[in-house]
Amino acid sequence: MSPEGNSPVEAAGDKTVAAPVAKPAPTIGTWEWDARTGRIFWSPEIYLIFGLDPAAFTPDIAAIIALTVEEDRWVHDLDATMAPPEPFSIYYRIRRPDGTFRTLRETGGASPSWTPEMPRVIGTL
Repeated sequence: MSPEGNSPVEAAGDKTVAAPVAKPAPTIGTWEWDARTGRIFWSPEIYLIFGLDPAAFTPDIAAIIALTVEEDRWVHDLDATMAPPEPFSIYYRIRRPDGTFRTLRETGGASPSWTPEMPRVIGTL
């Protein structure tokens, strides 16, 4: 407040232009997949992106494929058990439980600790 009791914008008069309203930052989550066991770890942000409750949903390949729009399901055909996957960047669409659709960009590749005995793939969504 200025000494006159006006806000800084009011005190500046016509010379002040209102700042644009900031858009929310996009949500980015991380994931890890153990290709040997099939276990998938999602950060809390990925549950938000998919519109799922972490207490009620355990991610696995079959469930993720079921949420993916049928024409895009081919993107989940990844066999990382024999050789480390090359870095990848893919787009695909999902249908969330509330019926809304989202187009996602997923990037990933072999974990720095990838071995045939411990084939892990990591990425962001």
